[in-house]
Amino acid sequence: MNPIVRIACFLIFIIGLATGDRIFYFLPILLILCQIYCHFIYIFPLIKRLRWFFLFLFVLNVWFNSPEWAWIPSWHDIWLAMEQIIALIMMVLAAHLLMITTRLQDIIAALLWWLKPLSIVKISTEKLAIRLALVLDTVQKVNHLYDNIHVQTNLANIVIALFTTVLELANTEPLRVLEIPELPKPPIWQWLIPILLILIVIFI
Repeated sequence: MNPIVRIACFLIFIIGLATGDRIFYFLPILLILCQIYCHFIYIFPLIKRLRWFFLFLFVLNVWFNSPEWAWIPSWHDIWLAMEQIIALIMMVLAAHLLMITTRLQDIIAALLWWLKPLSIVKISTEKLAIRLALVLDTVQKVNHLYDNIHVQTNLANIVIALFTTVLELANTEPLRVLEIPELPKPPIWQWLIPILLILIVIFI
């Protein structure tokens, strides 16, 4: 799939999860793609690192997102909070899937293609696209660093070691040149995929 269309599908997917109750329509598609391109054994550590963040959001949604305060939340409130967490996990998986199936240069080139209209208002689309792509790439590197440091059991030691390692990497990593390719125009039939996702978001 052309990276331009891939970025469009990713954004529509994220918007669809954030704006409605569509997790059960998107979940099978996402699970199939994850099983094809990245086995679940490599995904579980990624989700495990975010477990406390997910727990915090779950508690926040259960007790503070209900129209009426109650010491014991109803099953409806618990289910709504679970839906929010599942949707967030799906967003994380979608971003991970995008990064492992698309080269960094292709992501930058696709973002440049989509950000072209911003050049009309004198916004540097190249800098914006490169910064967005480098943020995603840096997150992947930090994840790998965390895997190597996680042998320690003390949380404070893990945080200190990770911060020190990232700082050393930032100071020692040599500069690199990114050659941004000129992407070919996506085939017309590939645009049917984001159109289908848009119809799902609108009508479901």
